[in-house]
Amino acid sequence: MATVYGKSKVHTLTINGSMLAGRLAGPSCSHIYNVGMITFSLYFTVLTFYLVEIPFNLNVLFLMYIIRGDIIHIFEIRADDMYTTIRNTTLAMVACFSYIAHASTHPPLIITRGAGGDASGAAVIHDNWRHGTPDLVNLTDIPIDKIRPEKYRCVLIIGQGAIKEMLLANNASAILSGKTVGLYTHLIDQNTLRLLRQLQNKVRFNLFFTRSQITLLKLRNISEYNFLSSKVNNVWGQDSLAIETVAPDRGNIPEKALPLKTTDYVIWLGGNYTTSSGTQRIFTNDQIVVALKPLHNVISPNASIAIMLSPRFFDNSMSKEAKVKRLKAVLNTFSQNRVTFYMSKEMLANLKEFDLPVQLSPSYAELMRMPWASATRHFASVDQYNLFADLIPKVTPFLLEPNDADQALYATDYLNTRRVSLTQNILNHGCD
Repeated sequence: MATVYGKSKVHTLTINGSMLAGRLAGPSCSHIYNVGMITFSLYFTVLTFYLVEIPFNLNVLFLMYIIRGDIIHIFEIRADDMYTTIRNTTLAMVACFSYIAHASTHPPLIITRGAGGDASGAAVIHDNWRHGTPDLVNLTDIPIDKIRPEKYRCVLIIGQGAIKEMLLANNASAILSGKTVGLYTHLIDQNTLRLLRQLQNKVRFNLFFTRSQITLLKLRNISEYNFLSSKVNNVWGQDSLAIETVAPDRGNIPEKALPLKTTDYVIWLGGNYTTSSGTQRIFTNDQIVVALKPLHNVISPNASIAIMLSPRFFDNSMSKEAKVKRLKAVLNTFSQNRVTFYMSKEMLANLKEFDLPVQLSPSYAELMRMPWASATRHFASVDQYNLFADLIPKVTPFLLEPNDADQALYATDYLNTRRVSLTQNILNHGCD
């Protein structure tokens, strides 16, 4: 406990932490930071009065956390001597910021899996964490049994792949027990609910789900919704969009991407996927054409169209002939337009020999941060959840499967609410 010299009084007060910072198990980083800023501001107030030699009687209140428990010591300083006041204020400030450094720079462990949007989003969270540098583990490369849990007070689990892997692991409870666990997934599936129940009363959960998924769970299964919303779980934000997967900075646009800037229409076309209920959607050529028909009806004849293909557009089992047939079916849908397909290097392999308007696509990050022309209109199939958080221009969503409730609600939220991704909420509250 710090000692304040001079004419002073020391009051000790024990307060329940929830009175100060909501549903927190201990002092939050943001609360401690605010206390530090108050102390810092008071210090400069004292210093200013000292420099201009204005006589005054100073009454200052300092609120400081002590590392043990929820005890708050309130120092009431009545200073007659200016030098003593400045010295005492400096001591208090150093003590407060020493605690801030101790409490708020303990970085978490971030666990993800795969090479898709969840892994990219986990990397964005890792790179933008404000208090130290977290450790980032991709379970595709590092098995769970290699993780040393004793190093961490907080673990962030990002994505469905990581959640499923934690369920299959024999040591998941040992790794996570007694810790704060931040958990994010863009779909609340059965694996998510199973992990929450398995770790119930063993960890402190901070949960990050989109508003549309919370709404859908309430409509489908009220008992699971009540469990999710119970006091044992902190459900943060319920923002409208999935996490961002691209850093916000704008890099140089590669030369191959420049023609895209002035294209009339861009169609971001996804493909096969799995719903939150576990149903796998495998699309035929005819189903894709039917989904694109409404776009054909609003696109002007002779306009240029760039069709950006997701890797899921092709089935893994498709032959190159089947891939060509699918591309031609889409081309025929827009027969009155100038169409160019853009795809990854892997997708483009073996297709150049055919007479098709195919091009190597710029990277996803380059496309998301490109300064698109204001006249360019964007359409996107809703199975590409992260794209709606990443792409700067406004997008018109469409469904590959018209009866998909997950995507219909997500698209409705995107169109009718403020565009806010869950990334910032995770950065702010992932380890509260």
